[in-house]
Amino acid sequence: MSGISDAPKTTRTLSHSGGSLRSSDFAVPAYSRLNPDTLTFRRPPSEKPAPTKAQSAVELTLFAVFGISLIVAAIGFFAVNSPSHREVPNSVAAGLAAGRVNVLVIGMTKVPPPDGDGVEMMTDSVTLLSLRPASHELAMMPIPANLWIRLGHFGMHRLASAQSIGESSGYPGEGPALTIDTVEAATGQPIHAFVRMDDTALQSAIDSLGGVDVVVRNRFYERHARKRFAPGLTHLDGKNALLFASPYVSGRQGDQFAREARQQQLFAAVLTALSRSASGMRARALAVPPASTIAATNLTRLQLDQLCTALGDGGSFRYVSLKPLVDKVEVQSFSEKAGPAFTPRGGDFTRIRMLARSVFGGADEIASRLLQPTAASMAAGR
Repeated sequence: MSGISDAPKTTRTLSHSGGSLRSSDFAVPAYSRLNPDTLTFRRPPSEKPAPTKAQSAVELTLFAVFGISLIVAAIGFFAVNSPSHREVPNSVAAGLAAGRVNVLVIGMTKVPPPDGDGVEMMTDSVTLLSLRPASHELAMMPIPANLWIRLGHFGMHRLASAQSIGESSGYPGEGPALTIDTVEAATGQPIHAFVRMDDTALQSAIDSLGGVDVVVRNRFYERHARKRFAPGLTHLDGKNALLFASPYVSGRQGDQFAREARQQQLFAAVLTALSRSASGMRARALAVPPASTIAATNLTRLQLDQLCTALGDGGSFRYVSLKPLVDKVEVQSFSEKAGPAFTPRGGDFTRIRMLARSVFGGADEIASRLLQPTAASMAAGR
């Protein structure tokens, strides 16, 4: 109309300072009422750069390390959770051949409030039982549960912590094995087997045996159950036996070593009743009750019968205390709760090892001075 020809609606090629842009470099979006002529610039696709040889080598190395780590983790997981990993070696046959069998008894109890919820368990006592079958002698040497000692490569802890550390760290044999290895290092004595029991298992065993007899040497008061114990020979059922060895005792009899002596009296009474029982009753007494979740042993029934027979009806008991060989200290540690603990007098375990070696008497001056008759012997009139 004005001499200017109509231009086409779509331009094939446009001039640009950097060259020409093809129409394929633009995309018309969906219709927009606000701006119907809008064009969107479409960047031409770029080629992905190929990795260098060094980058490829690094990637392969990382994949290999990751794969090996997964394999090692899987092997470790199955090894830690396999039954053989949790087993503690039994060497009772070697002990019998050597003439002395050492069994570690680990007593467990519930952590009371406010430190626990009444369900969590803690080590309450550790006792080394040494039996000499030839002479029917049994020596009981309690190791303080709060003895400050090195637990393998886990550093310094109370002995009571060996159970929980061994269970949570994947230690071969778990808690019992770490406790055994620690006591072996402290006493210099091989431990051939172990028995771990809680209050439920001990009470059940005593009730199955028809109760036990102990000699109450000093009157004392158990404040939780509000029960008084008078001096003299006393027959105890399972419930009252636990009160007899309770830590909740007032006065001088509440001292740790006074309680320790009562615990050894109770052990001696239980062992005496077991040695005098028939095999069937013995098996029932040592059966783990359903309510106990932690009682265990690596002793076979045949070995239990052998040891009870070796103790015999006329066996003698000796209680060996470490009280003169340890000092009480206050522990300040990031890994343990602050509070009292015991350390070996003189800073090493030399005298404790000497005592452990000569618990059946002999020339050792310390042993002959510390060995005392137990309540079981007194109750039997020996």
